[in-house]
Amino acid sequence: MTAETDLGALVSGCDAVIHLAAELAQPSDMHRVNVEATMALAREAAAQNVRCFVHASSMVVFGSPKQPVIDENSALIDPDLPIEAQYQAEPYLREYARTKALAELRLAKLALAMTTIVIRPAVVADRQKFLEALSWGASRKWL
Repeated sequence: MTAETDLGALVSGCDAVIHLAAELAQPSDMHRVNVEATMALAREAAAQNVRCFVHASSMVVFGSPKQPVIDENSALIDPDLPIEAQYQAEPYLREYARTKALAELRLAKLALAMTTIVIRPAVVADRQKFLEALSWGASRKWL
């Protein structure tokens, strides 16, 4: 999304918006895309009387939980606390988790006059990422 994007025109006349866009590769862009753009789109959808806003988040918002089973009521990572203690992952993935959790928390606070649904897919990856996992060492596979 750029500053010139007319979100009103994008969602005008829609009954629902399914927001799947996210930045995963460039940590320097993650806050702008994963938080600010998500919030701008949700606000505009509400202003255009969209009835339902579906936001694709990620299961990484749970970080590295200490309990073996998590569900929709499990605590998210706290984006205001050091992420290293909450999520054992590569730095770019920690930032991704922080920004996705922050977007979820902000969406929840908006109390928009539309149904808001958050989905948290387990894995969204291309073929190369799946093949990469074949070369992981035993300790990484365990984690």
